[in-house]
Amino acid sequence: MKRSIKQFLLLSYLASILCFGLPLYLGWDFRQMLSVGWPLFILGGLGPALAAALLFFLRREELGGLPGLLDRVRRCDNPRSWLLVPVFLVLHFGLAALLGVVRLHDSPAQYLGYAPLAFFLFGSQELGWCLIVQDGLEEVLPLWKATAATGLFASLWFLPLLMMEGFLVPPDHFLHFAVYLVGLRFLLSALRRKGAGVLACCVFSGVFFALAVPLSLYMGGLFFAVPVLDAAICFLYSSRLVKENL
Repeated sequence: MKRSIKQFLLLSYLASILCFGLPLYLGWDFRQMLSVGWPLFILGGLGPALAAALLFFLRREELGGLPGLLDRVRRCDNPRSWLLVPVFLVLHFGLAALLGVVRLHDSPAQYLGYAPLAFFLFGSQELGWCLIVQDGLEEVLPLWKATAATGLFASLWFLPLLMMEGFLVPPDHFLHFAVYLVGLRFLLSALRRKGAGVLACCVFSGVFFALAVPLSLYMGGLFFAVPVLDAAICFLYSSRLVKENL
């Protein structure tokens, strides 16, 4: 594993442990985290993005410095592939709803205020997960292995939050959540294969988590069908046939 990946994971996990693990140790639930500890929540949520920016700055020769980071964020080889952002969102949440995997909370309006925060925090994290972790892993692993590994690494970042009472996903369903994030990564991989660029991935991931805020996951028998379908969408839109027609 590349040194930059190890450093990014160390910094990101350290931010998660300090900003979320410490309140967890003090006995806070997720509502207290958002109401009393919101500065820690924001700082922890920005952890992966800040870690990515720091590594780009420190490892200029390898990563290109902060100008290199900005160039890679702005790069978009195929502007038309931005159209896949709403298409993938509709496919994912539509299939999940049809399978009964996602449902609206009893009072979804009380969660909507957190959607913009989720969009900003979790969308910005793709600067690290895409540009450092997945790009680095794809140098030594095939696409599906690099994508799955990146999703699993990202799920570990959420672990302190999952341990908090009142979080959207209970801790005994960590495996389900990890597989769900792997499915998300396959959709992000498809976007990048179509030339949408990292900025589109940030927007897609931000909207994905913002839409997930007022929803609850039903960990039933069909749950694992959703990430499998996400992976199928990835390989379909990465195929030569689709590549030649978009």
